[in-house]
Amino acid sequence: MGNEATRAFWDARAEERIAKQDRHARMGALYEEACWRAIEPLLPEAGVVLEAGCGTGRWIWRLAERGLRTALLDFSPEMVRIARRVVAERGLEARVAGFYVQDICDMRELAPESMDAVLCLGEPLGLCDAPARAAAEMARVLRPGGSLVCDASNRDRLALELARAGDWAAADAMYSRGVHHAADGRPRWGFTAQELAALFADAGMEVERVAPVAPLLCFPPQPGLAEALTDDAVFARVRDLFARMERDGAALSVSGRFLLAARKPGGDRE
Repeated sequence: MGNEATRAFWDARAEERIAKQDRHARMGALYEEACWRAIEPLLPEAGVVLEAGCGTGRWIWRLAERGLRTALLDFSPEMVRIARRVVAERGLEARVAGFYVQDICDMRELAPESMDAVLCLGEPLGLCDAPARAAAEMARVLRPGGSLVCDASNRDRLALELARAGDWAAADAMYSRGVHHAADGRPRWGFTAQELAALFADAGMEVERVAPVAPLLCFPPQPGLAEALTDDAVFARVRDLFARMERDGAALSVSGRFLLAARKPGGDRE
């Protein structure tokens, strides 16, 4: 039930997602810059990068600038349709290795060890039915020596935000079990940093670090935040603050999202 409800939820909001990216462009820029600081050093010199849970295709243009090809995968047919449109509008068709309507928990159309790197960002891991299966699938399709970058929500911050919204049953479920379900069955998963690392270690990955990402942001944003960030001086200060906090391990406790970097054992990088 959760899978189908989640697919229907995002199919219905695919066009809205583009509009939100425009409205929250500066918030998105903070998140993207924070992620890119982790992604860029881990990218291969050449090859194909899987964007697992691609949405409307957030990373393809940055990857194309690096000379890399991208495989775009999402379980929402509408998201993939819009990703095709975005790719065509930007003239990036030659940089796409394929479009796939697939669940990150079951990427059967992708061959084992067929991807040179995997990005799973924007929190598809926290919205899928089975995070452990998703982690195993990402490890399966990654070549030996390849890198993976994945984000996920901090379960304690999620519990806090749910409590602030007055949903105490959901806050209790998140804090106690790391998951709560919407009325239609959609799951929302949260993790401690240790749980996130263990998830991918159990899938056979070597976890290099778990770091905070844009640590003081809330998803969705607090009222007024998007407007405040339109001020160039405020934006610059927040960007620099986040960069400092990402280097500080203590910021994990307050970060709304974690960013995990891992590598598959073997390959030329051993």
